Amino acid sequence: MKKTSILLLISCIAAIAAAPGARSQTADAGTAYAAPAPAGSFSVDLSYELTIPSGSKGWLSTGSGAFLSARYKLPLSSRFYFEPGIGGYYSTMGSDYMQVDNFVYQGTLKNIGIRIPLMVGYEFEASPSLHMSVATGPMLNVNVYMREQAMPAAQAPVREPQSINLFSRGFRRVEGLWGLQLSFTFQEHYVAGITASTAFTPLARFGNHDNKLRIRRSTLGIMLGYRF
Repeated sequence: MKKTSILLLISCIAAIAAAPGARSQTADAGTAYAAPAPAGSFSVDLSYELTIPSGSKGWLSTGSGAFLSARYKLPLSSRFYFEPGIGGYYSTMGSDYMQVDNFVYQGTLKNIGIRIPLMVGYEFEASPSLHMSVATGPMLNVNVYMREQAMPAAQAPVREPQSINLFSRGFRRVEGLWGLQLSFTFQEHYVAGITASTAFTPLARFGNHDNKLRIRRSTLGIMLGYRF
């Protein structure tokens, strides 16, 4: 009986001594296998963009430009994220023959403004060094400068070039677009992608009856960037 009690006491002491080590191993294992919380990150990107007008009845044609932006990627989960941003754009569109004071001109529409994209995306790992993401969301364009640099048409009498303020002719300061972006991140920092957008509010609306114009713009771009 005495031997049994002594053995039982030794077993209890050994169990108590071993418990902290077991707890430590469990904690270490939990730490090793716990998924790290995704961190937010800033990025800067530059896009070459085509601006494609619609609804102008042949007056405006496709032009090109650029968009420089800064964004912050805010993880919502291990895969989904919200990415607001802000940037400046410069875009052009060709303009066909138009009349100014009964003289015929043709030229280029030049537009400078601020764009605020608010994108929600999904990202996944294609390989250890390559991540792919798809994002979509609304974008707000604030047009700061919108003028047409018009040159006299070849068959027109000699006239001085015209710089026409298009805000006074029905073009709007603010327009809404819906964007779509497919991007690839290499080595965690280098970004390349394709961007597209289409307007859900008009860039311009003027005229009446058969001559009424409701102009919208779409964009298509190639993006390069760096993620910090």
